[in-house]
Amino acid sequence: MANNNSSSCSEYDELGFYLPPLYKIFFITSCVTLIPGIAISLIYLFVVICRYNTAIQINNHCLFLNYSIASITTLLHAPLRLYFFKHNGCNPRPGSALCYVYIYADYAPSSMSQYLTAQISVERIFLILKPFVFRRGHILPIYLHYMTITCGLLLPSCFYASVLWTSHATITGKERERCDLEHQSNTLANINLIIEFAPYLVIV
Repeated sequence: MANNNSSSCSEYDELGFYLPPLYKIFFITSCVTLIPGIAISLIYLFVVICRYNTAIQINNHCLFLNYSIASITTLLHAPLRLYFFKHNGCNPRPGSALCYVYIYADYAPSSMSQYLTAQISVERIFLILKPFVFRRGHILPIYLHYMTITCGLLLPSCFYASVLWTSHATITGKERERCDLEHQSNTLANINLIIEFAPYLVIV
């Protein structure tokens, strides 16, 4: 059953199957499988620090940032996934601090990774057509490179933080039905769609 830190959720699925034993199996297997993932993420971050000179090369910026975000996301999602399985599939209680961390870790890092992946795809095309595009003297490509990286990192992180802040200020815990992103206007919902799908349009 749900506790004080979890939202209410059913122990049975739509077909009447009793779920807690299944979540216990998921919890045990996750304890085994997530540890190697965390270890690999920590090793990668250590390697990036040791190979700083390679990471700072302009044509590797997006790649190393993307891998770093993926590693940090793994470190954030691991305890949240264990929490989910430990509490029989119940998300954190709506309106709690853990709920906000859960939502932010679910949306912001993935959006930043999508923007970096889109930028990698575009820049690789230019590097194939013009290998020296990022050499000194080409001010505009270098300026666009750093500007798009900055926008790709700041836009999702600031947007989802502002949505959560607005939601916390306008919706009380009793009014929340679930631990999920809640938009206060159609404008914010449309912006969210643009943020989520713009990188896919660029890649396509």
